[in-house]
Amino acid sequence: MAHPVFIFSFKIRGKNAILQVPNYPKREVAVGRCFAVYLGCIWHTFSVPINANIMLKQKLIQIGLTDYEASIYTLLLEKGPSTAQKIYTGTSINRVTTYNVLESLMRKGLVSSLDMAKKKVFIPEHPKQLIEFLDTKKKNLEHEKQQINFNQEKLKELIPELDIIYQSIGEKPKVRFFEGGEGIKHIQELLIESSKDTTKQVYEIFNEDHTKELDKKIGLDVHHRTKMIAKSMKENISSVAIYTYADEKNRLSMDFYPPNVDLNFVDQKTHPIESSIVLQDEKVAIITKNMTGILIENKDIGTTLRSVFELAVEALKIKNANHHRNGPA
Repeated sequence: MAHPVFIFSFKIRGKNAILQVPNYPKREVAVGRCFAVYLGCIWHTFSVPINANIMLKQKLIQIGLTDYEASIYTLLLEKGPSTAQKIYTGTSINRVTTYNVLESLMRKGLVSSLDMAKKKVFIPEHPKQLIEFLDTKKKNLEHEKQQINFNQEKLKELIPELDIIYQSIGEKPKVRFFEGGEGIKHIQELLIESSKDTTKQVYEIFNEDHTKELDKKIGLDVHHRTKMIAKSMKENISSVAIYTYADEKNRLSMDFYPPNVDLNFVDQKTHPIESSIVLQDEKVAIITKNMTGILIENKDIGTTLRSVFELAVEALKIKNANHHRNGPA
């Protein structure tokens, strides 16, 4: 038969104490004042140690113990020598973790073990050992600080040697791939943003027929991007573009571009251009007509491609000058 569990409270009324029991038929039961005081003492006896243990555990955590270490050390101080089973039952910490924490406490000198009746019993060391624990921790920190200072000095000597090795292998290119309309738009945003800090002439090569098709597919305004780059650059920085088209209606007008943009036309039949390339300082952006984009950041690649662009533009201007001077062949 199950026994009922009563949750009660009490108060003083005259010479008697009224015990209030929620589930009891009469709800209030008169008991002697002495009995009420006795109940109060029992409650105080059990509640004070619980609160004190919680505060003690928090203080132990503050001085450097972990939550589990503080729980187990507090239990051992209260219960005395205990087996591991008694410890993990009393703390609700799982068995494996309990053994690991006990080993940690033994390394810190706060717990020792002893074999008794074929069982290993764990014994708390005197709380004064906590002072030794902190002293050891302080010494370790001082030693670690000295070691860090020593390593910093050694590193200063080592950096020049490491730098020589790093420079010998060259800079590793940073390559990012983009796909689809959103990916191509993201490349455009990156170029426009970085164009504010451009220090060298910007080069671009594109097929106007393909860019118009991209405009329709993803709503990308390449012309707007080109103007934004030109406007965001410093006044003494210009943009040079090599472009082509097959459809006459895609011929570009200089009125559409700012003064610092130099447009150079090539014949699509003799020099087909199937992808767009933008060179901006050390950044190289390549966009294909099937909406795939590649963004490369590398000084060596940027320098090499700049030389190719300069040679191409120089040769193109000489060819166009001869064409206008001599007329069509």
